[in-house]
Order: sequence, then C-alpha cells, then structure tokens
Amino acid sequence: MDRRGQSVQVGVIIIFGFLIIAFSAYQAAVVPDQNAQIEFNHFQQVETEFTELRTDALDAVNTGNARSVGVDLGLRYPARAFAVNPPPVSGSLRTTNAGEVELRGLSDSAADVCATTSTTVESRSLTYRPGYHVYSEPEHVTLENTLIEQEFDGGKRYSTQDFVTPGSGTPSIDLVVLTGDVGREGTDSYSLDLEPSRRYETTVDPGSSFSVVVPSTLSASTWEDEILTDDSGSTYSFVNGVSSVGSDNSRVEITFAAGEYDLSCAALGLNADPAYQPPEGSTGGGGGNASLGYGSGGTTTYSPENATQTLSLPNGRWSGISSTDEFIVNDADYIIAYSSGVERFKASFRLDNGTGELAMRIRLSRSISRDSGWNTKSVAIKNGNNNQGATLTDEAARRMFNDTAYEGADILDITNYPGQSPTSTFAGYLEDVATMDDSDVKIVTSDIEGRANVTVRREVLFSAVQPQPSDGEQYEFVRVNFETPTNTDGWELVDSDGSTTSLPSTTLSGEVYFAADESAFETERGLNDDKVYPLSTDLEDASDVLVLYDDQDQYRDEVAYEENNDSTTPTTTNGWHVNEVGQGTVANRTRADGRYLDNDSAADWGTKSQTSFFTTPGVPSVAFSPSSNGNKIQTVNNQGTVSTFGIDSGQPSVLGPKADIDGDGQDEVPYVDNNNNLKYMNSDGTVVDLDTTLSGGAKKASIGVGDPDPDDALTVYYVGSNSNDPYSVKPGGTAQPLTAADDSLIGAVGYADFDGDSASEPIFIASQTELGYVDGGTVTTVSMQGSTKVSKKSVGEPFQYNGGTRVPILNTNKNNQIELVKPNGKTSTILKQGATPKPKKAPIAPRDWDDDGTPELLFIDGNDNQKIKLVEPGTGTVRLVYDQKVKAKGVR
Repeated sequence: MDRRGQSVQVGVIIIFGFLIIAFSAYQAAVVPDQNAQIEFNHFQQVETEFTELRTDALDAVNTGNARSVGVDLGLRYPARAFAVNPPPVSGSLRTTNAGEVELRGLSDSAADVCATTSTTVESRSLTYRPGYHVYSEPEHVTLENTLIEQEFDGGKRYSTQDFVTPGSGTPSIDLVVLTGDVGREGTDSYSLDLEPSRRYETTVDPGSSFSVVVPSTLSASTWEDEILTDDSGSTYSFVNGVSSVGSDNSRVEITFAAGEYDLSCAALGLNADPAYQPPEGSTGGGGGNASLGYGSGGTTTYSPENATQTLSLPNGRWSGISSTDEFIVNDADYIIAYSSGVERFKASFRLDNGTGELAMRIRLSRSISRDSGWNTKSVAIKNGNNNQGATLTDEAARRMFNDTAYEGADILDITNYPGQSPTSTFAGYLEDVATMDDSDVKIVTSDIEGRANVTVRREVLFSAVQPQPSDGEQYEFVRVNFETPTNTDGWELVDSDGSTTSLPSTTLSGEVYFAADESAFETERGLNDDKVYPLSTDLEDASDVLVLYDDQDQYRDEVAYEENNDSTTPTTTNGWHVNEVGQGTVANRTRADGRYLDNDSAADWGTKSQTSFFTTPGVPSVAFSPSSNGNKIQTVNNQGTVSTFGIDSGQPSVLGPKADIDGDGQDEVPYVDNNNNLKYMNSDGTVVDLDTTLSGGAKKASIGVGDPDPDDALTVYYVGSNSNDPYSVKPGGTAQPLTAADDSLIGAVGYADFDGDSASEPIFIASQTELGYVDGGTVTTVSMQGSTKVSKKSVGEPFQYNGGTRVPILNTNKNNQIELVKPNGKTSTILKQGATPKPKKAPIAPRDWDDDGTPELLFIDGNDNQKIKLVEPGTGTVRLVYDQKVKAKGVR
C-alpha cells in the first residue's frame, strides 16, 4: 500500500487543530480583554461628559443661557476579520421619580423661593447605566443636587457639590431643581438640552435651627459623613445632622444650625422649559436672553465693578483690563477622572496687551483617596518659546477652593511659591504679568477642566498699625500699601465697633499713612503730606479688628491685633491676630522676595519697636539718572514710586550713594558732573558744591560716603582728577587729603571696618586688581583673588554680610559678573558670568529691598534696555526693580 501522503495529511490536520485552539484562545481571552479596554475607555468618556453636564448645568442657571450636552449611551465594537464580537453595548439615561423639596423652620416655603405658580416643588436625579458585556465594575453615574455620584462594584465616589457650601462667615444653600422627563436607551449619542430659569436669592436667619429636604438616591449617612465635609473630612460645623425621610428613604433632611445663610433656588428643565420660575427680582436666567460672558465662552468688558468672572468654558474673552496686580483664583471645582483615580483642575489663559503676549497654565491633580494631598500643583508661564514653572504651596492650592476672592490664591504672589526655589526667570514672568496693565489687557481662556472664579484687580494691603504710640495717642496710625495707583473714592476702613474712616477721593500709591492727628504725625515722623491722611477710626488699645473695603463693598484686607497675648481676642475671619502689640510697638507686615507676605495668617506679620520702625528707613530706594534726561536725578523705592530730585545742567556723570549728607533729615545724592565738579543735590532740586578748591576737581569715578565724626554731617570720599590721591570733604568744608604719598588710586568705595580692628576706615579702589583702605595716613592694599578686575566705577558701598564687611564689585574680567570681596581679597560670586542679565559698568547699590534683613544688590542690566534689577546674594534670584531705561551712571 502506498502511504507516502499520510504524513502530510496528518501534519495538516495537526496544524489546523493548533489554529483552531489558538483561535479559540484568542476568542475566549484576547477579544474579551480588548473589549474590556474599549468599554473602559467608553466609561471614561461618559465620566467626562457627566462632568461637562454638571458644569454646563451650573453655568446655565448662573448665566441664564441654555446649554446642550451630549452623552454617549453605548458603543459599537470595531469590526474583526475573524473573531466574533458581542452585540453593541446599550446604555440608558433616565430621570428618577420626582421627590418633593421642602424648607422646614423658615417663614418661606420651597414654593416661595423656587416657584411663582405652584404650591409644591419637586426635583429629580438623572442617572446613566451602562450595559457592558465585559467591564462590569461601573454600575451607574448620577447627577443630583449639583453633585455627581458613581457606583462601582467596590463602592461609591462623589464629586464636589455646590448645593451646601461654607462662605466667608455666611454659608450658602443653593438649590438647583431638575425638572423634565428623560428616558432614553440605545447605542448612539444622545443630546440633552438644559433650559434654565432665573435664580432667586435671599438671606435667611430664622433665629433657630431649620432644615432643607431634597430627594436623593444617597443615604443620610453618606451626606453627613462624606459629602457635607471640609478638607479634613469633618462635617461642616453649621450642619447639625442629616436624616432620611419617607418609608422608602428617597429623601434626606439636612438640619442647619441657627444663624444667617444665603439661600437661592433655580430650576433646570431637561429637554423642556423648567417647570418652575422663581420670583421676580432674581438673578441669572430667564429664557436664555442674557449674552454669553467671558466665563461662558463669550466676551466681557472689564471694570472695577466687574472684576470677577466664573470660568467654565474655553474661548472666553475678557477685554479692557486695567489692572493685573492680582490674579486671584477661588471657588474652584475640579473634575473627577475615576478611570485614572484622580481629581484634577486645569485652567489655561492667554494674556495680551497689544504689544506682548504671555500664556499661563494652572494645574492641580491628586488621588481620589486624597491621602497624599495635591500631587501636582503647578503654575507655568510661557513667553514666546520660553516656558517657566514653579510649584504652589499646599496652602495656596487649598485657598483656590475658598468661597471668596479675599480668601483665594493670588497666582502672581511669589510668596505662594516658597521652598520651591522658583527660578529668577519665573519670578520675572510673574512680575511681567503683574505689570501688563501699562495698557489695556485682554485675557482669553484657552482651556478649562472644572470651573473657578478669577478676580483680576489691584493689590491693596494693610502694612502696619500702631494703636499705642509711646509719645501720645495723636500719633496712632494705620499704614496701607497700594501696589499701583488706586482711586480710593468710596473706600472705607472699618474697625470691630463699626467706627469708619472714609478714604480720600483721590489716587493713592505706595505706602500711605492714616493718622489720628494728620498734621502732628507728618511733622513728628518726617513724612510728606501727600503720604498722610486723617484716621477717623479709633484704634482700641487692648485689641481690634480692622477691615478695608473697596468701593464695591468687597473685602480687600483685614488685620487683628491684641495687647497681651489673650486667646479670647477678636480675630480675623480666618481666625488669627498679631500678638503683643503693646505701648510703643508697631505691628508690621513682613516682606520676602520683594513682596509683602499675604497668606492670611499671623505669620505674615511681625512687630517692631516704635524707635526701630521710624528710624530704620521704611521704604528703601535708589537714585539714578533717567535715559530721557541725563541732567535729571530721580529715585525709585521698593513700592515702585518714582520721585524727582531735580535737574543740573552740568549733567551728573557718576552718582554716589544716596544719604543724608548735610544732616537735615533728608537724603541727598552726591555726584561728579561732566566738568569734574563734586556736588550734591537736595530732594527739593537745589544743587550744592561740595568742593571747588581741588585742582582738576574730582575724578569721574565712584564716590564713597561715611561718618567718621560725631556731628550731623557725613563725609564724602573721592579721588582727585589730577593727582589720583584719596580725598574727603564735608558740606561747607574744603578738600582734605587722606595721605601724603602719591597713591594713584582710581575710585572710592566707602567707609567700613575692612581690616578687622573694630574701627572703620575709608576704602578705595587701589587698582584694577586691588582694593585699599586708609589707616594712619597710609594706604594698605588688598589683592583680589584670581583674575578679578574692576573699573573705576564698577563697585558699590561696603555692607555687612555673613558676619563681615563685604565690598560688592563687577568683575570686568568676567563680563561684569557680580561678586563680593572679603577683607582678605577672596571673592564669592553672586551673579555668574553668562547669566541672562549683564550688568552695565556702573556703580551698584546694596539695599535691603524686601525687608528680610539681607541686602540685595541693585544694578543696571545692559542686556535688557538698561533697566534696574536686583539679585539676591543667597540664591542668585534676579528681579526687575524699574521697568524704564536709565543712564549708565549708577544706581546709588
């Protein structure tokens, strides 16, 4: 018998068998796994759609504009060449049976606040149920009472809700009644129309506890233990309890403690007009006649009265913005992505002032379990192709969810990023946003996940208060800082007793004092009359709470203080006060990184003795010559206030350190003019010759100032133009040589203890590689380490740093890198060579610009249109000080 074909037939049968087994395994395991992933992705899409449904529902009743949203009920599996798919997934979207809404213990019924033509009010829930074949974990998604509830095999999860929320002292109860009948099942997308009523708003205070009853698919314990809770998980303090109502427990009764509450109601019709229309005099809807605003994807024109917008949709445009000092985010609401197990909020903006554009993005993300806080809490700002970001503090992230703008998070406040070491570029970008209001600004929302309120306005803060001056109550004062010029017509300062000071109907800027006796305070404290105004509020000695209201009756700031560290002392709305502000003590807000701390806590404040507060310059400043007029000398302080000293037709060539040279209590600015004359200019613009006797006059080089004698006048140090020898002169005196030898010095530095003998000496630039100090009529030189070189102008006055005297210099051998020189000649680098800013070869100034106890170094940036900037010695952080071009004559 011929068996030659049997082996081939057997082999084919075996291979075919393997194929059948492989296909069966593919059909039984791989196809279900792939379909489970498809179903998982679909449910993730439904999650997003329900979040958008909730956002659009809230936006509809807040704006009165109808919305339409889509929900993908089911899905169809992709076609397969060989394997077999199950039937398409069908899902259902249905409303529950209506349940009555009640108000118990109030004079108004639910019908009184929710309806005008009905005696009862009913509401429903809206539920989606999937019919997945493989992914069986999700059971349903429900929208009710402004929250989203999802049920899975492993339990339930809930979004945030806007039904019951704590306010700034006044909680809110905002009813949104769902009406209409939805019953749809299938595989396609279903369009759901949302038709809003107007919203009725009122305030209730029945004098005793009361309750609100609403239909709910959730249990009373769920409401009390998981929904009506603060960030710590505790039930709101104003909620007395939650109980079930009815034999089927289909409603819950929320009981509220006695007190004042904001109460509102609006109805939302599902695929139909709303069944109820709240009383007239309401806000919001009314059939969709209101125009779309910025927060809803439309356009809004900015005004101080319209400085807050609720963002819920992209592509909104907010134009004509006149101030961007503060960019406050509050009342935020995140979305929940259950498939990835996170809660997240994201908002992206584009800011345009016609000459430049910046993009800003805010992102928050955390686990649904909330066991690790916000994992992502970032702010990024993009300028062209450059993108910089930093991480917000936990406190700043938390403040974004507070109800009021006053308690929200100012994204532009650098103090919201401590400990994160934000780059100098990022800090500069924050400043760029804050200063965009030189012209009208337009803000466009490019992306939003969740919703939030955004407030854009000028920043105004209490910066100091003294209730008990040691020299008499007529000197009581409150100081307010206006970061940019602000018209205060209609503003009020009010204390805990209701005593009120009306702010002047004028424009205020910088630090402004309000004093019990305006005239006496100006005279005694040496302040200009345009910086002092009357204080009508009587500051209590023991304790008081001060609140600043703007012309829209909005909180702008508050501070509380007490005398004897008494725990019963009245506090701010956030529960804090400044301790031990007794007689002769000033409570003052502290600064960091050039900005006042503003975290709404006692940690923002400190205390100083009256003597220290008024003898230490409260507002550091530097002198410069503006590019627009080289004959002029001006000053700018750390509040951005620019003042003009005067004009000298001889044109200042090199400026010296600003100081009280003639002992009259006012600062003057010494300088060498273009004709080598040594002079100083008073703050009233008068010019005084310091020396006219020295042959050749003064060298056009750096000048120093010191106080070697116990009289009131200071001594100015300089180098002779012809002799290159060191000289000193006092107002009204003549040039005094400091040595008898020919020293060939090239510039003066100042007066400090440079040799460690506890006595100060005049310090000079001995050569390009040496400093020198004069002691006993001779010059002792100190060689600077390495390849360090200086020019005759590239130094600043000596100051104390890290326990010793330091001389700041520009190392001309390394592109004017900023360094500090120790008495032994060793140097430390503050601003490295190659950094984006490049200092001009001109005198620099150490100033404690942010009142943190450590001077910063101010310089002219040759890489940025000769603007004045500063660098932090400890971190190398660079910040803008003055956003205008100045002459390269120094900042002193």
